[in-house]
Amino acid sequence: MNKKDKEYDKFLDEVIAWSTKKDHKKVSEWENIIKKYLSHWGWNKVAIKDFVEWGEYGFNNNLLHFETEVDDFYDEVDYASDRMSIDRLFRCHVKYRTLKE
Repeated sequence: MNKKDKEYDKFLDEVIAWSTKKDHKKVSEWENIIKKYLSHWGWNKVAIKDFVEWGEYGFNNNLLHFETEVDDFYDEVDYASDRMSIDRLFRCHVKYRTLKE
């Protein structure tokens, strides 16, 4: 296993630990986590910025209205974290963007 793979495995362990704690005060750390996933997958900074900012100011579809509980968001991240794909990452990000305030 090369150094980059070891660092990624360590990162996955950190994400799992973070999501398992379900600390409501640290939910905003998700934006740094999502950036690390996308960076590891080779996304450039502009693409990462566009993806992370998606939904920051709401959604254009009036039919897309739901709210997510913080614990549900953490459960989703915990479930997906060790086998994350772009689909799962997007699903987690939608839950993050729809958290109840």
